[in-house]
Amino acid sequence: MNRIYVAFCVFISVFIMVAKLVYSGNYSKLDNVFEPVNVSIVAKDCSLYGLLADSGNIDLLYTQSNDAIGFYPYSAPKESICNMNRNVIEVGIKNLILRSHLESALKDIQSINIAIGSRNFHLHKDDISITSDSSESYFIDLSHFRLNNDSEFMNNANSLWFDIFIMLISPPYSLIWIVVLIFLLPVNITNFKAFIANHYIFVMCAIVALGFALRLHNFTLLSLWGDELYSVGVVGYPYDSVLSVFSDPGNPPFYNLILNQWLRLFGYSAESARLLSVIIGSMAPISIFIFMKNHTNNIFASLLGALFMSISQVAIGSSHEVRGYVLELVLIPLVCNYLFNFYKTYKIRDLAFYVLFAIMLCNTHYFGAIFVFTSFVVSIFMLLKARQIFMLFIADVVIALSLLPYFYITAFNKSLMDTSFNTWIKMPGLNDIFILPFQMLGSDISVVLFFIFLLCSLLHRSRILYFIFGVCILMVAIPYMASYVRPIYITKYVIFVIYPLVIVFISWIIFTLKVPYRVLFIPLCAYIFSISLFDSNVSPIGRGDNSRAKFEFITQDSMHYDNAYILDLNNYMALKERQYEVYGLQPNVSFVKNIDGIKSGVFYFDNYYTESSEVIKELQEKGALVYKIPFGRNNSEKLQERNDFIYKVIL
Repeated sequence: MNRIYVAFCVFISVFIMVAKLVYSGNYSKLDNVFEPVNVSIVAKDCSLYGLLADSGNIDLLYTQSNDAIGFYPYSAPKESICNMNRNVIEVGIKNLILRSHLESALKDIQSINIAIGSRNFHLHKDDISITSDSSESYFIDLSHFRLNNDSEFMNNANSLWFDIFIMLISPPYSLIWIVVLIFLLPVNITNFKAFIANHYIFVMCAIVALGFALRLHNFTLLSLWGDELYSVGVVGYPYDSVLSVFSDPGNPPFYNLILNQWLRLFGYSAESARLLSVIIGSMAPISIFIFMKNHTNNIFASLLGALFMSISQVAIGSSHEVRGYVLELVLIPLVCNYLFNFYKTYKIRDLAFYVLFAIMLCNTHYFGAIFVFTSFVVSIFMLLKARQIFMLFIADVVIALSLLPYFYITAFNKSLMDTSFNTWIKMPGLNDIFILPFQMLGSDISVVLFFIFLLCSLLHRSRILYFIFGVCILMVAIPYMASYVRPIYITKYVIFVIYPLVIVFISWIIFTLKVPYRVLFIPLCAYIFSISLFDSNVSPIGRGDNSRAKFEFITQDSMHYDNAYILDLNNYMALKERQYEVYGLQPNVSFVKNIDGIKSGVFYFDNYYTESSEVIKELQEKGALVYKIPFGRNNSEKLQERNDFIYKVIL
């Protein structure tokens, strides 16, 4: 069949699919494209208002008057805080209109709050514009509040065409391009494999570029959550002494030091902090490739491992978080690479590089130190020669000594000897072990396939296989057993340490198993794991919260008051000023630690890692009005009210 004709057929078929998508307005196939929308208003009677939402979907008629979304009183000390009857709207919204049959009802509105994803838009009474139509209804148009002014949807942060492009190159649609590639490939597969083997550098460049693009995509869409705010506002704050990198009692200082210096150079902002993680995370496919190329002797397995790490949502998720986990994914393959080099050569040079990268790893997260210990235990059985074992032991002693500054300055007093430290970590159960493969690999079929590979691999004698098995088992067992003394086992911590080894194992075993029809077996397995790893629901990080939306609301609302205050009641988190500063926000408030001596004013409690009930109760006893203001979805799986909220207290 003529190749040009095949390409033409593919183009027409894809055009028809995209045209149907755009015409129908049903974009449900686009995962995580539309951010949730929540609207609340301050008014006297919530029953007088309805919200008209136009999704652009020809099958959804939200714009009909009888389909208006109602409001209910969420908090009502004087005027009511009216919240939508739905928790959030999750479909794409082209137009959003607040409607009432009474013009006076719209004039009574004190303010309107529109939370879109992790952003907040605030409309004060003085800025409200009312229009009417022939049906004697009155409207306030909210459609101009958008995440992206170039998008036709209010809650789409990107161009919709870009999101469609991402969909088409992602699983399962990428199967189309695999089929096309098979049609267009030369008939001689041997020559093609030789071509790839001789030009693997270009393939790796494409994989790294893909990984960087996927990590850069929407990297600032979600707000910084608590631990990230701690990273930028305490240990990474660029205007403090460099010794502040030791301020985190739960994490050694290496990543904090990199973050601190990065923010000094490129500015203190959420975008700058996240960009560092994007750049570090883009190196993970390279480190995987280096390790596999040097020690599996299979260039195709090495490229597949790099591709898996490039598209993995676990790896991408870590690149969207200002924490040290992303650095672990890069360092662990490098530590393994030079350790295996030492197995082969016993050269001091390889041992020195092993020590260098292991010091970085241990000083990034304490599970990195456990990894180095487990790798030493496994190495005893791998080396079997006293001289080489002693050399590795001395190297590990040097690595351990590198932790002395951290232990002396921080860990001894603030974590090891402090029984109140990390009391939120619960005693693990067997379920915490069972969920490991599912959180790493996602779909049930990929987990089943993983265990089939695992059992089949027991018939193979391979040093790399023994190492992966030994380290992964010990990395689960040691923290689990240690938790009987003091709980330290967190599933997420384990995942980021063993994840590179799991990727290496899957990539290696796909090309190692001797099965019939390998020409079909290898692409099929690679495709199944690609779909699972690229699943956006597979990430131990999770989606961001509403912190930025809350901070934006307080900043916008405080501009209407001369005596407003933000209560900073948490002594462990970053100072509130720094939390606002990282978003470039300057609220018209005074930041205070208590209400002593304050006789009147407006107080904001963002309910963010703070317990404010006692202070609010004290203000109520003085006659204050307490408004509980909802903010979109609260990421909790418990059977409780799903809205997140802040308190606005007027004394």
